[in-house]
Amino acid sequence: MEDNKSYLQKQADQLSKWGNEIDELKVKVDKTKPESKRDLLRQIDELRVKAETARDNLIQVFFSIRNRDHSR
Repeated sequence: MEDNKSYLQKQADQLSKWGNEIDELKVKVDKTKPESKRDLLRQIDELRVKAETARDNLIQVFFSIRNRDHSR
């Protein structure tokens, strides 16, 4: 179980890091020229959706492991 917790924590930390990096990109985009801004914001939105999907998958894995361990 400890290996699972360690793995899940590592993945959660990575997701948090990605979230921070996405936020930093948004700040940088706000300082760009208007003609570049729209495309960059679209790409950031796509990254955010991917990060949210990864987070949702991680939550599913967590509950799956927890339910499996409680069934023993």
